[in-house]
Amino acid sequence: MVLVVACNAAEKPPVESAARPPAPLPTHSNPASEVADAAPPHAARPVEGGVPRFDAYAWASARGIDPAAEKITIEGACRAVTLGDPPRDALWCEGGIPVFQTTGGESVFPLVVLDVDQGHLRQLLRAPLYAGALDFDTIYVRLSATLAADGRSIAVSERPEQTCAKARADAKKLISSPVDAPGLRDWLTAIDHACAGVAHYVWRGGRFVKSR
Repeated sequence: MVLVVACNAAEKPPVESAARPPAPLPTHSNPASEVADAAPPHAARPVEGGVPRFDAYAWASARGIDPAAEKITIEGACRAVTLGDPPRDALWCEGGIPVFQTTGGESVFPLVVLDVDQGHLRQLLRAPLYAGALDFDTIYVRLSATLAADGRSIAVSERPEQTCAKARADAKKLISSPVDAPGLRDWLTAIDHACAGVAHYVWRGGRFVKSR
């Protein structure tokens, strides 16, 4: 079975905008509590437009997994998918604990894919997906992640409406003062780390690996 990590039903999805400069790093003792989307098993699931959000914890529990006892955590906004060869159930999650963070709080959030193997969660892929402020108010750049119809490859690419070059140019327009140079540097660094995630992943040896 395959799981993709990044499920946190307690947070609203980020709003893409370049309308504000980078935010200072919050002084939280546990940053994960700010970005995890998967609510604990006993928590009521948020409802949007009358439709409950996908419950990744329930998905795992139905497969004999106790999410609270796992070394791998389920975070972000998740959905169930079928992938691999032979095909298996998996979780596809976007967001969660940052895979990179600057001292100023600019963060890079991942795409995480998980499955179930021998009664435990197993990570099949963890790749940069988007950059933004830790508080999720703003996304500086977001890549597009697409699972192939046969479930055996994942393409992570730039989006035509928001390329990496455009994100860098927008940041430089918004932060032009020499006084704000450190903030601009952090912002651009986060964008570069996210854009490094552009790649094509193929199913090989029971997981996804970068092909180019």
